Amino acid sequence: MKCMGFIGVLFVVFSAVSLNAGDWRTDFADARREAVKRDLPILVLFSGSDWCSGCVKLDEDVLSKAEFKKYARSNFILFLADFPRKKEQSDKIKAQNRELALKYKIGGFPTLMVLGKAGEKIDLVSGLMDGGLAAYVEWLKKIKDEMAR
Repeated sequence: MKCMGFIGVLFVVFSAVSLNAGDWRTDFADARREAVKRDLPILVLFSGSDWCSGCVKLDEDVLSKAEFKKYARSNFILFLADFPRKKEQSDKIKAQNRELALKYKIGGFPTLMVLGKAGEKIDLVSGLMDGGLAAYVEWLKKIKDEMAR
């Protein structure tokens, strides 16, 4: 039993780490600057990366997949507003994420939100979407198409 508990802890820790790896920024001001510079919308993930089972599932089934990464990286600035229970964060990041959750009225995790480069809310998905990876990529493509009009 101890071994299974340890493996479970490792699973959650490594799942949480993958959300922070790569292109997910954690400084919102930096994400906004990059969005303006590259003329791209911002894809914001509100997550409880080390305790929220839906967040871990979203990461495993969607965010970590090559198809999602390829499309999202080329068409959005990726920003993670994480609310971990065990992982250390600076007071600045904690305050920034709380302010963003209040500003955009985030009611639960995971929530994916698309913001215009000026920070205006365009669309969001709260919880897990039916249809997995394909549904998320199609959602993002639809938003990009609508923004291009």
